Amino acid sequence: MRENVPETKPLRTLLISLLLYSMFGGALHARTDHEKAVSLARQGQTDRAADMLRQLYRSDPKNRRLLHDLITVLSWGGFDKEALSYRNRIDLDRAPSYLLQAIAKSARNIGAYDYAVKVYTVGSKRYPGIPEFRTALAMTLYDKGAPDSAESVLRRAEKRAKRARERWRIAEVYEYGGASFDAMRIYESLQREREYRERSIKKRFGLLLHLGMPSRAQELLHAYPDLFSEDDVAALQTDLAAFALRWGKRGDYVRPQEKQRLLLEALATIERSLGNYDLSASGDLDRKVVVTALCDKIVALNALGRNAQAILLYESFSKRGVSFADYAKLAVADAYLAKKSAKRAKTVLKELLERDPDNFEAKVLLFYAYSDGYEMNEAIRFAERMDAKEPMKVWDRWHLYKKRNPRKLDAVMLRILSSAYAGHLGDAQRSLEALLAKAPGNGWIRTTLAQIYLYRGWYERAQKQYRIARNLDEQDFTAAAGTVETAFLLREYEEADRGMARLQTRFAQMEPEIEALKKRLRLEKEGGFDLQSLFLDSPATNAVGTYSGMEHTLSLYSALFANRYRFLVDGRWIAAEYDGQRLQNRRIDMGISFSRARFEGSATLGYSVGGVNKIAPKIEVGYRFDDHWSVGGGYSLFSVSTPIRAIDAGIHSDRLFASVDYRASERYASSVSLERSSFSDGNLRTALSLYNHSRLVEGPYYNLASHLYAGVSDNTLQDRPYYNPDRNGYVSLNLQNRWLLTRLYDFHITQIVGIEGGIHWEKGYGSNMTGVLSLGQEWSLSERLWLSFGYRRKRASYDGAIEYINVLYFNLGGKF
Repeated sequence: MRENVPETKPLRTLLISLLLYSMFGGALHARTDHEKAVSLARQGQTDRAADMLRQLYRSDPKNRRLLHDLITVLSWGGFDKEALSYRNRIDLDRAPSYLLQAIAKSARNIGAYDYAVKVYTVGSKRYPGIPEFRTALAMTLYDKGAPDSAESVLRRAEKRAKRARERWRIAEVYEYGGASFDAMRIYESLQREREYRERSIKKRFGLLLHLGMPSRAQELLHAYPDLFSEDDVAALQTDLAAFALRWGKRGDYVRPQEKQRLLLEALATIERSLGNYDLSASGDLDRKVVVTALCDKIVALNALGRNAQAILLYESFSKRGVSFADYAKLAVADAYLAKKSAKRAKTVLKELLERDPDNFEAKVLLFYAYSDGYEMNEAIRFAERMDAKEPMKVWDRWHLYKKRNPRKLDAVMLRILSSAYAGHLGDAQRSLEALLAKAPGNGWIRTTLAQIYLYRGWYERAQKQYRIARNLDEQDFTAAAGTVETAFLLREYEEADRGMARLQTRFAQMEPEIEALKKRLRLEKEGGFDLQSLFLDSPATNAVGTYSGMEHTLSLYSALFANRYRFLVDGRWIAAEYDGQRLQNRRIDMGISFSRARFEGSATLGYSVGGVNKIAPKIEVGYRFDDHWSVGGGYSLFSVSTPIRAIDAGIHSDRLFASVDYRASERYASSVSLERSSFSDGNLRTALSLYNHSRLVEGPYYNLASHLYAGVSDNTLQDRPYYNPDRNGYVSLNLQNRWLLTRLYDFHITQIVGIEGGIHWEKGYGSNMTGVLSLGQEWSLSERLWLSFGYRRKRASYDGAIEYINVLYFNLGGKF
């Protein structure tokens, strides 16, 4: 019966639907995701869109539209290298216009100018109705260093341009390339277009000022007064130098060698303007034009390095109630920092940021105010907040997509610098090397990394980075100055002198910075002195009875002359009392040192009075292989290391030594040395010693370092009138704690507490525990004078007996 037969139509429909979905559903779903990704990209969410398109393209690599959209979105999102990695999969003769623009833009961004020129050329031929191909081609040719070819492209583009928008873009590209007169010609023609009238006049005004035609700029101002407010007109008429001044300070449109001239001309114009007013009268002082001129004068003085004058001007008029503009306060803060007044700079910057919390330049200067004042914990927190606040990308309203945030790199670099200034050089180095791997053409990252290498004592590495940065940009002053400094530190003095001469010729506008560098290098060449005094006392009876004495050593060295030599003078006076017996020795050594690149050496001739009257020649040499490895050695007759009790007995010793040193960085260093001393009584002493330094904790205010000492020695004779065990050995570990108590630029005080423990073994007497407790301070009074003093309590082993020694020490060093 029919009513008992099951209905099959719904089942058949379901099966057909499943079959159709299996055949086309995936494609429909992919199409939906594709459209969603494109929509997200147009909304500025390029990261999400790029991820979706990557997945879709991996699953359907033959889909040309997917490939084209993926490349385009990658270019929008700033993934230029990845976008360019697909260029071999593109047929330029068939690619759509939007794809050509995207791939060419990415090529230009990473400096692949030849490929960008090729793509823009194809685009301009295939799509003659899209003028952006021609203007982008011209900009790329400017970037490539081919201005004649760029201007030839622009002239052809002018002939084809029919709309005002196209002519405006051509004028902007002319201006970008420095063809100011061509740009001004087009801007002048665009004044007749109502949409571009105001912008064209302002563009012409700026170009006239840049070209050194202030009278023409003034005429333009008078001809179109409706574009400016009453205050603007008064200020601009009285002081046009403000614009030239800011170009001179920032370098916009101006070659470096022209900055100084612009600044001086601007300052002279400001002075003439202020001469028209009575600055002692409150009425004139209330005028906006006068305040503007005072603000611009401060900026000019700061830019010219006349910071003391800028500060005096600011402080004197601030007391009279003048309210300075933000840009002038920035210059004042910079002047305070240059004059080592970090506290005052901080006060000015905090007031400025209260009014304008988003003033990024003020934030940068405030970071340096914290750093210069050595408020390093605050500097680190401040830099971290700056970095966290700045997003990777910001919305570009003109082009309606997100672009890279130009502030982000600044914030990241300040965060890294805060780590470096706080003593974490390894962390800063690794961060900068990671950044450089992503942006090898960024000179700022490269020169900052070179500076970190310099701090770590790696002069050759630093020199290499500075040279690469200088080759990337010949106008990079930091790189040029860095090559001079590293050449000097590597003792390539002639090269450093030639580099300094080039700096003074090519970067005359950087006079304050050049003078600071010259002062720093001159200080290294100057002569100096080092006075070391020890006062020792061992009142308890021990193996040799009671002991007390003092040692004074004064070392003098002349300024470097002939870029190779120094004169040396060492004076030494030892006076001691051993169990009631008075001993003393006076000695003077004079000689010369020689240094050249990797090699250094010295030769001196000494004479000792007291116990042994003998001429004492000495020669020492050293060779540095690279930033890490070095060797040294020397030989001396009647060595200064001869014990005073041997000298008193008429015995002297000749010393031969050699050493190998390895310095990984400021954190790790090791050395091993072998020494043989031949005594005139027939004894021969051989000693092998090892030293290792490791910094265990590092930071701006507290450091902990370990110093490991170990060695063995052997004497061929015993029972001499000086300590000469048959054989002995020792190992000792010193933990040195250092606290920075106060610091302000070159002045700082450091507290030191050292704890040392070890074992001394002597053949025939066994072993004993030894140790040292030390307390001291180091004072850096200025860049030319420093001292240290303190107390040590030593526990030593002498022929199996324990002795305690009290030591007071005082060291004074300086330059002259």
